[in-house]
Amino acid sequence: MIDMLNKLEEFLDYLTLEKGYSRETIKAYALDLKYFFNDFPIITEDSLESYLKLLSSKGLKRSSIERKIFSLKAFLKFVCLRGYEEGQLWSKLRSIKKEKRLPRPLKMDEVERIFSQATLRERAIFRTLYDTGIRVSELVGIQIKDIDFSEGFLKVKGKGSVERLVPISKALTDILEEYINDIGIKDGYLFTEKDSLIPLTRQSIFLILKNLVEKAGVKRRISPHMFRHTFATRLLRGGADLRTVQEILGHKNITTTQIYTQVEDGALRRAYLNAHPLSQNRKPTSSEKNDKNIPEQGEDDE
Repeated sequence: MIDMLNKLEEFLDYLTLEKGYSRETIKAYALDLKYFFNDFPIITEDSLESYLKLLSSKGLKRSSIERKIFSLKAFLKFVCLRGYEEGQLWSKLRSIKKEKRLPRPLKMDEVERIFSQATLRERAIFRTLYDTGIRVSELVGIQIKDIDFSEGFLKVKGKGSVERLVPISKALTDILEEYINDIGIKDGYLFTEKDSLIPLTRQSIFLILKNLVEKAGVKRRISPHMFRHTFATRLLRGGADLRTVQEILGHKNITTTQIYTQVEDGALRRAYLNAHPLSQNRKPTSSEKNDKNIPEQGEDDE
């Protein structure tokens, strides 16, 4: 039986100082763990089992339940590594297997409509996401000094405070230069709250995009993270190899990057079914109907 409530602050300090997690991530861990400790101040196998039943009975989304389990597992592993507990209680927590949803890239007409309604500031924000594929959490941390205009690179700090260089296009550098000249600030954070030096938050960017999408008349829900999905898909479609895409996106494991090949495979298959002359899903064009040299389906026309 373990009384670990007093170890919570130590765990959060560990995530901040040693893991380098963002304030938003730390806050999410804290909320998830307090959700557990509100009902179960003592950690036992029985309390963990009761907690799983409680989560299932609350009608929470599967993703919310999974996140709460993940947070508690991380905490239990921490107290074990620090010698506060000798068993492996985290193994008693059964994860709920989530259905993996493929990323949904933006359509070109959606991108054009969104940018057609954007102010200079909004265009700078979302063109940076669209042209670099960086995470929103990385975007809000960019400082003006991180932009190398002459060489065309952007320095970003990713997960675990790992820095990497991301190439940027001439078109994007032109937009960023125009934006920086417009705000009249030569140092500090690139994107800040209006009339402030405080950096934008992820929530602010979500709200900015939500209003922009409404103005553009785009009907489906668009999230800032979809710009990252779109960037990765465009790179693969353009012939970039997985390792290059992994490096630019800052993925620790290439299996994370491989999910974008599934998106591309789907697009390629649809194109094949719609365009290949022997595809049963495709109707012949009017010109092909009049072409007597088209072989019947199944003939070898090499």
